[in-house]
Amino acid sequence: MNWVAGIARHRSIDMIRHRQVRAEGHSESWEDLPLFDPPDAQNIEQDFEHENQKQRIRLALYSLPKEQRDSLALVYFRGCTHEEAANILGEPLGTVKTRIRLGMQKLKNILETERYSP
Repeated sequence: MNWVAGIARHRSIDMIRHRQVRAEGHSESWEDLPLFDPPDAQNIEQDFEHENQKQRIRLALYSLPKEQRDSLALVYFRGCTHEEAANILGEPLGTVKTRIRLGMQKLKNILETERYSP
């Protein structure tokens, strides 16, 4: 789970940096940021699975408390450091780190439970 989160974080940082070069890439809402690269259009099954996975992750994110969701969004989707996120949110660094850790644990549990549910 940590490896996947790290890959997602680094990929999102790359995407944000790339978008900052282009004026149309600036987004005010973290929901507007894509979670993954678009799949190959020729593979319909892959497209469907990709969209299904995006939807499951979005629903899991929305099930988190707002404080955890905001902390995760700043770090994993905006590319902020923990310290930058704490400053933006006006919260102590330890509080932000705890919210991120708890949010990741909840996401893991939600997505694992969903995967094994019929």
